[in-house]
Amino acid sequence: MYVNINVKIYSTEEQLRVYHKQALFFTHLTAKTVPKGLHCLTLRLSTEYYSINSSTQQFPNQENLDDPNLFHYALFSDNVLATTVVVNSTVTNANEPSKHAFHIVTDKLNYAAMRMWFLVNPPEMATIQVQNIDEFTWLNESYSPLSKVVFLDDDDIVVQKDLSGLWSIDLKGKVNGANDERQLWKLGTLPPGLITFWKRVCALEKSWHVLGLRYNPSMSQKEIERTAVIHYNGNLKPWLEMGIEGTGAGMWTMISRICGIAI
Repeated sequence: MYVNINVKIYSTEEQLRVYHKQALFFTHLTAKTVPKGLHCLTLRLSTEYYSINSSTQQFPNQENLDDPNLFHYALFSDNVLATTVVVNSTVTNANEPSKHAFHIVTDKLNYAAMRMWFLVNPPEMATIQVQNIDEFTWLNESYSPLSKVVFLDDDDIVVQKDLSGLWSIDLKGKVNGANDERQLWKLGTLPPGLITFWKRVCALEKSWHVLGLRYNPSMSQKEIERTAVIHYNGNLKPWLEMGIEGTGAGMWTMISRICGIAI
């Protein structure tokens, strides 16, 4: 009898471990999938882009793209919705919107949709450039005339304050400034980056960036409100159905409505 109970307990524990792994896998899979509404939006925008005259496919104010007196941002993304929120939240909170230029790089699948969205919905007074990552003409030359560029390496963020102060930060001779929450080595592209910029990074003040929205349940609302950039890292992305509730969801929803997008 005692042996049978132990066997049942062991079997139950094994089943729980299997179910837990499956739950983690499906949660991760859901986070990586494209919502139906966003997929349909991308298809519609792509169709509209290729149906318009080539003369109307160009963005205005392209002379601003290499103006060193402006504030330049580089953003890599294949998500039209997330990119729109990043750009518009930055411009909305900027003291001088006309002095901000965004260099957006996307893949060929989303290139037409990304361009069409910003052609129809240009951010107020800011300059936009959208390039295809498969066309390597942008490599090594896109930002060469510029002395400083803010690299927004994730599209799951919302900007809450004016970021122009980043251009006046003294980097103390370092080649870049970055938040220092990610000092540990992880798989993927992070280790080569850490090697490349070893001892060449100036740590930014904590008030510029907060990490952990939808991932860290202990994060306070006060901490979120006092930070310039809030980051929705983890699997509960705000544009997913499983991530529409919880800490920080209201800010992302408000900005997405300002952008004119609802999924």
